[in-house]
Amino acid sequence: MKFIVLALAIFATLYSKVVSSTEHPFNYNPQPIRVGLVIFPPLVLKETNDSCYGDAIDYVKKVLSSTRLPVQFYCGSAARIYHDFNQNKLDITINTKATKALNKTAHFSTKPYTKLEVMLYSKKDFSKKTVSAINKFEYHGERSRLLKKGYKFIDKANARQAFMVFLRQHTHHLISYKKPIDYYLSNSHESNTFKRLDSGFAEQFLFEVPTYLVVNTNSHLSTKLIDSIEAYNERETH
Repeated sequence: MKFIVLALAIFATLYSKVVSSTEHPFNYNPQPIRVGLVIFPPLVLKETNDSCYGDAIDYVKKVLSSTRLPVQFYCGSAARIYHDFNQNKLDITINTKATKALNKTAHFSTKPYTKLEVMLYSKKDFSKKTVSAINKFEYHGERSRLLKKGYKFIDKANARQAFMVFLRQHTHHLISYKKPIDYYLSNSHESNTFKRLDSGFAEQFLFEVPTYLVVNTNSHLSTKLIDSIEAYNERETH
């Protein structure tokens, strides 16, 4: 009798596994591609409900559409994005090849997403050596060069905060990418606020740098993502 009961229990267990395996395709919820982007107007903007929008979001969606996987976005400060990428909490980001804060698991796409101009904005008194900047941004070696010349940096979480510090004359210089500054002065809903604080400044073009999609090679999706990105680049080339 005990043998019959045991046999029935084993059969029930095996049957439940078979049923569960056959039902799996219908209940399967694929893990989303985790994309983290630095807030960078107008390419990456953040709504009050924390959703992200902008040209970079549209670009990533288009590139990854062939994977047929859901894409989950969040946008935040550079420090947070770098930390989460290095902690393997992200599958993809966008950045430049000169970013030292990303670890060795960063795989850059062969074709750039876009190119960015790096600028130095200055008040009239060029002799003062205080600079506002974004925390964790190296600006492709320019931060180190300015530090060697005796400049003191005041770091902020994002371009908006760094620009506001500069306009309020808490620093005499601002190092920044051009796109966010143009956005804040021209297209932002805060444009009037920035313009009221603007007492005039000079701008100096430093250099132009390409940005790329960056895949975390520690991600279990890394091969699929790299293949999809390069297939997209190949299609766009032709």
